[in-house]
Amino acid sequence: MNALLDALPGAVGAVVLLFLGAWENDRRTPRTEARKEAAADRAALEAQADEFVAAVLAVKVAGNTHDHLYAGWSAKGTLIIRALVGGSAAYHGSPQRGIPAAMAASQAVHTVIGRWDERSAASAAALAAPLADWGRRSRR
Repeated sequence: MNALLDALPGAVGAVVLLFLGAWENDRRTPRTEARKEAAADRAALEAQADEFVAAVLAVKVAGNTHDHLYAGWSAKGTLIIRALVGGSAAYHGSPQRGIPAAMAASQAVHTVIGRWDERSAASAAALAAPLADWGRRSRR
């Protein structure tokens, strides 16, 4: 019996240490999982931020290109020169003079301005495309 009583404190100590170890493990596991989830969320946000920065830079480049090609006095001056050259070439290339030649010149000017309007509208529509694409990707 003395041997049993002598072994009892050691066994109780081992059981207590076992329960303390299990309790500590249970306490640490949620924290570890929370840290992993936070790291994954942070990585996802950083990836979205990188995509957003790329989309903003694409819009900025497209905007600068649009402004250079279709806004400002140099772009409008280029349009006026093209319209004048196209109109005068059509006027002087017409086999008839008078109203038919003026009509041909007017048609040539209209064609030049129409093309410029189409290209300008397409360029302006392209300005919104990178951010719209980013918005669709970020909602997924």
